[in-house]
Amino acid sequence: MLAADIAIASRDTQDDNALWSIGDYWSMGFVTPRKDKNHQNAFLLAASQSHAATRVVFWRPLDTCDEEEDRRILRGVINYVVFAYGAAFGYHGPDRRGNAQIDFLPLPTPEQALPAPEAPPTSAAARVTLEAADGGSGASSFLPVVSPGSDPTSASWELRMDSYAVPEDDTTYICRHFEIPNVRTPRGGLNGGRMTACDGTRTGHGASSVKMHVTTWEAIIDNPRYVHHMIIYACSRKPDTPTQLYSCNSMDKACRAFYILWTPGGDKGFSPPEAGVAFGGDSGVNWVSLQVHYTNLELAKGIRDSSGFRLHASSVLRPYDMGVLTLGTIEFVIPPGNGSWSSAPNLCPKECTQRLPHPIKLVSSGFHMHTLGRRIITQWIRNGNELPPLGERKAFAFDYQVGVFVCFNFLSYYPRVPGFEICTSVRRRLDAALCTSVELTERLQDFASPATALALATDMQTKGELIMRPKLDAYATYQPACKPAPVPVFSNVTIRDGSAAAPRFKLAAVEPIPRCVL
Repeated sequence: MLAADIAIASRDTQDDNALWSIGDYWSMGFVTPRKDKNHQNAFLLAASQSHAATRVVFWRPLDTCDEEEDRRILRGVINYVVFAYGAAFGYHGPDRRGNAQIDFLPLPTPEQALPAPEAPPTSAAARVTLEAADGGSGASSFLPVVSPGSDPTSASWELRMDSYAVPEDDTTYICRHFEIPNVRTPRGGLNGGRMTACDGTRTGHGASSVKMHVTTWEAIIDNPRYVHHMIIYACSRKPDTPTQLYSCNSMDKACRAFYILWTPGGDKGFSPPEAGVAFGGDSGVNWVSLQVHYTNLELAKGIRDSSGFRLHASSVLRPYDMGVLTLGTIEFVIPPGNGSWSSAPNLCPKECTQRLPHPIKLVSSGFHMHTLGRRIITQWIRNGNELPPLGERKAFAFDYQVGVFVCFNFLSYYPRVPGFEICTSVRRRLDAALCTSVELTERLQDFASPATALALATDMQTKGELIMRPKLDAYATYQPACKPAPVPVFSNVTIRDGSAAAPRFKLAAVEPIPRCVL
């Protein structure tokens, strides 16, 4: 495993009197892990084994202060965990492993100077039914499969491929448009192919009149061996040519706002209790595009796939809408003959962040690079001082991507700022920074004529969406200070095959780390 901090527990299963032991290991590649040479920071508390399961409980500091061979366990942050088991110390194979996303130490939501949430519309708690105009198949109406939820104000949507024939090619990006489904309530209903909204007004066929919040979602993966990742992109308007199935190379510019992602290791996702991902009604998102990246390295034939997402939504709106801010760039000119090369920083300048109408609360960060990416960091500078990073990957591997190189961090946050979807450097043509919608970014870089580009750039500059020749002022670099947690004094407990009594120990109190606010 690449750059993996590992705890390995073991015992000799052939000896009934054999003791359990645990070791602190580190791996920098897809090789046999080795024990940390600096410090052993894993301490076994309990272990048991039966025919059905093996259970191991151990202790380690959240931060061992070992930057070389350990990873920090962050408070209030989702940690990506993998596990494996086997009869001996060796490769476990593809069927004896798993993964999970765990927030080991959730933090209480601190009070922040966020804008007061808007009062929900009068229809927000209305009983709703979601329907596909063609009976739910979505085959011709671009509507996802929908089903009622456990209470009258909730429903589930499925956005999936429809038995797609995976090409005999090593990599394929395929997209599919979906319209947010109809909503009807006890006060209204479908009538002659048109929908009556909660206030009695009529809306067009297929339109969604009630805003809803997606609060949890899960991936539906038919073929884990062939599905590399999936993304739901939000459309700012109806696509110019709504298409059931098309190559993602020809994605509509209006449908490129990053919304929901699945990658191996994260089968479920959720928003914080005070926010939700908004669709329908006046949210500005009534169409979406599902992208699925397939990898078929063996060029296998006859593979059919219906992977996608199941979204769980409610018309009882939470206080805030979620948003995604994309940081990064695809502009790279890598000189030949270099074994290692670092790009110039992609700058989201203060002129852009000062455009935010209010503070925003960060929920998560997700890095994405292609085949050449090895390390990535998002630095955060405020008032001349660099603060703790908004994310860092000291080792990165993401094989079997398309040829163009990218470097992105997708920051989930709330409250959502409409039209503030990407902050990126554009150096080749403009020497500028853009902080605007993805659609305008695409339009500016794919202009048909200099006059068209000039007119668009002038308008964006007037609105503060284009910053010419942005500069980074001098700042004091971040100097992390680490004080190792005291190692508990464990009682002498012999751990054989069975749960041991919990050792007695005390830990010094540690203050929780507040969430980030920009």
